[in-house]
Amino acid sequence: MIGVIDVGGGLRGIYGSGVFDRCLDDGIKFDYCIGVSAGSANAITYLANQKGRTYRFYHDYSGRKEYMSFGNFLKHSQYIDLDYVYGTLTNSDGEDALDFNTVLHNSGSLTVVVTDALTGEPAYFKKEDMKQDDYTVLKASSALPGVCKGYEINSRKYYDGGVSDPVPIQKALADGCDKIVLILTKPIANSDTLARDTRMAKLLRRKYPVLAQKLKDKSVNYKKGVDLALELQKQGKCLIIAPDDCCGVSTLTKDRDKLHRFYEKGYNDGGRIKEFAEHIKPMLRHRFIFFLTHLICDIILIIYLKISMDGDFMAGNYTDNANVFKALSDENRLKVLELLLDGEKCVSELLEKMSIGQSTLSHHIKLMCVSGIVKSRKSGTATYYSINPDGAVSAIELLSKLTGVVPAVSESTAVAKTPVAEEVADEKEEPVSPVRQKGSRPNGWLL
Repeated sequence: MIGVIDVGGGLRGIYGSGVFDRCLDDGIKFDYCIGVSAGSANAITYLANQKGRTYRFYHDYSGRKEYMSFGNFLKHSQYIDLDYVYGTLTNSDGEDALDFNTVLHNSGSLTVVVTDALTGEPAYFKKEDMKQDDYTVLKASSALPGVCKGYEINSRKYYDGGVSDPVPIQKALADGCDKIVLILTKPIANSDTLARDTRMAKLLRRKYPVLAQKLKDKSVNYKKGVDLALELQKQGKCLIIAPDDCCGVSTLTKDRDKLHRFYEKGYNDGGRIKEFAEHIKPMLRHRFIFFLTHLICDIILIIYLKISMDGDFMAGNYTDNANVFKALSDENRLKVLELLLDGEKCVSELLEKMSIGQSTLSHHIKLMCVSGIVKSRKSGTATYYSINPDGAVSAIELLSKLTGVVPAVSESTAVAKTPVAEEVADEKEEPVSPVRQKGSRPNGWLL
C-alpha cells in the first residue's frame, strides 16, 4: 500500500498544495493519505480531485480579514477563523466548495491527526467520521494552540495534530503502508521551533498542562519522525519531498509573490514522486502474481485429488451452476474477490477501495454469496465477508466437469513443488485422501 503524509505548517502548506496538484496532473493514486494541520486540507482536496483549490485558499483568500486578522482574534478568539475557512468557504453553498461526495467515493483512505486537549495524545479520524458541511475534524487538526481555539468532537476538545504527532510515519506503517511519500514544508534540517513552541506553551499550561508539555516537545518529536523517514528512505521505503528553502514563507505569511513561488517549488518537487510510484507498482504486481500462482497451483492439486477419489461430482442444477459463473462475470465482483484475498472485510471497508455506491456493492456481494464463492459472518450490527474456500474449489471443479478438461500443474506455472504434490507424484497406488485435523492444513496448501 502506497501512502502519503502531509505535515502541514500553516500557510507553508501551499508547498504541499503544489505537490498534490502535481500528483493529480501525473495521475498518481495514493491508497492512503494522512494529513496533519493544513496538510489535512491538502489531502482531502487531493481526494476530491480539485486541482488548484487549496492554492486559492493560501494565495487568494488568506489576505482577507475574515480569514486571518487580529480582528478575528478579538471577535472569535482565533487569529485564523477556521469556521470561515472550513465553513463559509468550504461548505456546499460556499464560495469554493469541497466536493465531499467525490472524497467519499475515492478509493483512497484519509486519516486526519488531532491532539486531545486533556491527555495530549494524538487521535486519528477517518473521512467517514465527517459529513457534508461538517468539517469539525479539519478545523481541529488546524487549530494551533495560542492562535486558534480548540474544537469539540464527541464532547472532547481537540487541537492541532502536529502538537502530538507532527510526522506520523509510525501511524502510516501501523496502518499497513509499504511505501510512504512524506511531504515536509520546510528544509529537512530545519526542525528547531522550540523557542516559539515554549512561548505558546506558557499560554496553555494552566488550563491544559499536559498539552503544554506536548507543545514544548513538538520539535523533538518532529525531528524523530524525520530521522525515521530518512532511515526508511535509505531502504527505498520512503521518499521525502521537502523544499531547499521556504521562499520567505512562514506559518502566517500573506505575501502573494512569496506564496506563489513556494507553490511552484512544491509543484516542481512533486515531479519526483512519479518515478518513485512507478518503481513501486511493478513490485506490488509481482508480489500479487506470485501469491496468486501459489493459490492456483494448490487449487489444481485439490481438484486432481478430488477427481481421482470421487469421479463424477457435478450436480445437474443449471440455475445454481449459472450463478457460480455469474459471480465472476463483472469487473467489480472480481475486484471484491481481490480485496478479500487480504482477509474478511465489511461493506464499509470494501467501499473505501471501490468506486461504486453502497447499494451497487451490496448487489454484487449478494450474487457472490448466492454462488457460494463468498461467505458472510454476522458480528453485532455488522456483516463481514470472506472467500469461501469450499465454494471456490467447487467453482473450479464445475468448470472442469463442464469442459471435460482437468488442469495440470506444469513446470512453467508452478512456483514450487509442494510436499503434497511430491507425495501424489510418487504414489503408485490409488491416491488416498490426506487426513486433516480441524483447523489444520497440509504444508504448502493455501486453502
